Amino acid sequence: MSDMMNNALKEVLKKIKKEGALGVALVDKKGNLIESDLPPDVHDETFGMMSATIIGASCRASPRLSKGCVKRSIVHSKEGNLILSNTEENMILSILVAESKDVDPLLEEIDAALNEILKKF
Repeated sequence: MSDMMNNALKEVLKKIKKEGALGVALVDKKGNLIESDLPPDVHDETFGMMSATIIGASCRASPRLSKGCVKRSIVHSKEGNLILSNTEENMILSILVAESKDVDPLLEEIDAALNEILKKF
């Protein structure tokens, strides 16, 4: 990836963090990190693999429900939320959000960020 594209991608991820995300990563469907800005206590590679595993399992289950592949998965926990947005371009945008943060307003920002990312690739 060129430096210009890499910098543009970092800027998109920074925008999401400004909206209240604790961490953000763009990974491929195999779990490899393309770019990330995650908290220091989060292991990047493990986070990437976990994101790909959750989306992969969701996509394999969805056809059995006649709903197609999953566009987004939200994992709620006591400690926070994980928002996983799937793309047809074999990428996943994964966002960590504090438990107290309302995720609904963030979803629009995520969709805008995904559109911007997909234009650059």
